[in-house]
Amino acid sequence: MYPVLAALVGPTVPDMRGMFLRGTGGNSAGLGIAQGDAIRNITGSVFLGMGVADNAWGVFTRSNFTSANAAGNWVSGVARTFDFNASHVVPTAPENRPVNMAVRYLIRAAM
Repeated sequence: MYPVLAALVGPTVPDMRGMFLRGTGGNSAGLGIAQGDAIRNITGSVFLGMGVADNAWGVFTRSNFTSANAAGNWVSGVARTFDFNASHVVPTAPENRPVNMAVRYLIRAAM
């Protein structure tokens, strides 16, 4: 029905329902490729001494480490570190973004 438009974009129109349109370049995916949502990664640690519950879940991971006791001897597992890393449970990227698709914007000016 619109041969000039079909020559520019092809015979089919991409399904972009529910997507934000994003100009090409920068951190965008290739032209016409859907890109998933993401947040910037959030990381951190919490040090816990002996006698504290050592459960970890979600964005936290637990790791043993070796430390010195009062006598100066190296003892394994005296304390625990809980590490926080959001990428364990959500997609992360160098930017915050919604689900999107890269497009070229066409601007038509009439004189």
